[in-house]
Amino acid sequence: MLSDQSFLILVAGPYRSGPSHHSLLNQDNGTILLDAALQLYQMGHLPILSEWVALPILKAADSREVGHT
Repeated sequence: MLSDQSFLILVAGPYRSGPSHHSLLNQDNGTILLDAALQLYQMGHLPILSEWVALPILKAADSREVGHT
């Protein structure tokens, strides 16, 4: 539950990594970020993952690959 002592915390990390953007590595990174977000939420804060903001914008821009905007 959020309180006046709660913070909005941006959780950022290597969502995609490696030269080939390997899907299993990406899945592991995503899981790590979600676990961190859950821990923050359980401590009473509101976590926001950078991907929750960035990925919908990239989709709206019809981005098809890393580096394409």
